[in-house]
This record gives sequence, structure tokens and C-alpha cells, in this order.
Amino acid sequence: MKLKYRPEISVEMKQTNLETQRLYDWAALTGFLDEWNVSLSEEKKKQIESYLNLVAYHDLEAGLTADISPQNLLLRHAADALACLPILKRIQNTVSPDKILRVADLGSGAGFIGIVVKIACPEINMTLIEPLKRRFDFLNLALIALGLKEIHLIKKPIRVNQEPFIFDIVIERAVAPLEKAAKIVEPLLRPKGFFIAYQSQNSGDRPMSADNAEPALPLEIKEKLNYRLPADDKNRYLIICQRGD
Repeated sequence: MKLKYRPEISVEMKQTNLETQRLYDWAALTGFLDEWNVSLSEEKKKQIESYLNLVAYHDLEAGLTADISPQNLLLRHAADALACLPILKRIQNTVSPDKILRVADLGSGAGFIGIVVKIACPEINMTLIEPLKRRFDFLNLALIALGLKEIHLIKKPIRVNQEPFIFDIVIERAVAPLEKAAKIVEPLLRPKGFFIAYQSQNSGDRPMSADNAEPALPLEIKEKLNYRLPADDKNRYLIICQRGD
């Protein structure tokens, strides 16, 4: 599906003359990036900062996040996106090393996962799926302002019995409990496609593994990875599921 840009938003963005300021301290994130084997060029860091500046600037009108302080945006939201990069790279290397991965960010919101992942991995083809108009409009603005290529935007409800799409990977954070999210994601995946679900320690949804998966889950749970963020001492989880044939 083609990206639905709004030209009037592009003009508005130019009028704000929003420049990237080095308000973000990456030092607190360095050890975590090393642990995750994630390397970011200075250009990519600046592009992530430009995106986070857009979030802070347009937060009030778009209702994007509660805390727009630079370090919260970097160490919680951007860092959360970067935590899944090793999984994406492993899937790319082991399943389809010569293929451009088609990845979807389900319930993209402000784009914290999808946009940051796309900046860090420009070689993937990313689709942002967001049902709320004001957040969809912000994503339009952000994609135009950042000049990202091979990233698409779809405005559609997030529900069980989705219309089918064929993605290699679908990523989801804070859309629904795992069992419901898996039912939503299943028709979006190609056969043998992967679902990466973010789960938090205090989400109220029991982190699931291959040992305690519900039989009704439509995807096979392959792995559960534990990680922490620089600004948080709570355990977080990435649940990797795979669709069958």
C-alpha cells in the first residue's frame, strides 16, 4: 500500500524550522548497545535525535507520550526499539540473508519502535500500522520531515480477523495481551513468518514461554529473551513466535 503523505503537513513542518539539538546523552546507553551487539553511526544517532525532537515538539497535539524529556525519550522509547535489533538481524541472517525483510510495526503510535528500527536498519522495508487519526497524522509528518525511504503507513483498525498481509516480521508493543496479539498478527504474517512481542514485568500479562504457552495460541513460541533498559530496573521480555506453513 502506498504511503499517504499530506503535503500541507510538510509545509507546516518546514515553517517550524525545528533543528536537532544535542540534548541526548548516549553514554548511558553505550553499555546496553554493546551488550545487544548494536552499532549506530553518528549519522543514525542524529537522525534518531531529530525524530525524538519531533515527538517532543508535537506531543501535545498528537497525544504521543507522558514524559517528553530527552533522556526519557532516548533511554526508554528509543532504547526499547533498539533492543529488538539482534533478533531482526538473526532472522535476516539465518532465514533470508539475501532478502529485503518486510517488517510491520503493529499499533505504531508515535512510531517509537518502527521509525527507530527503520533508522537503525535502513535496508528493511517497514510498514507502520496505526488506527488513530492524530497519531497517523503525526507519523505522516515525521516520515516527511525525516525523509525516510521504503517505509509505509497504513491507517486501519487493530482487531482479530485482520485482512491478510504478507509480512516476514510483525513487531508489537503494548497493543494487547500476548494471546490476543498473536491472533491479530497471525493473518498478517507469511508462512514461517515471525512475531516479536514486547512484554513488561508489570504489564499484567504473564510473560509466556514455550513451557507455559496456551494451546490456543495460533503461533508457535520459539524463544523468550529477557532484557532491561538503562532507565529501568524491571525485567522486560521479547517473545519470538513463528507462524507455521
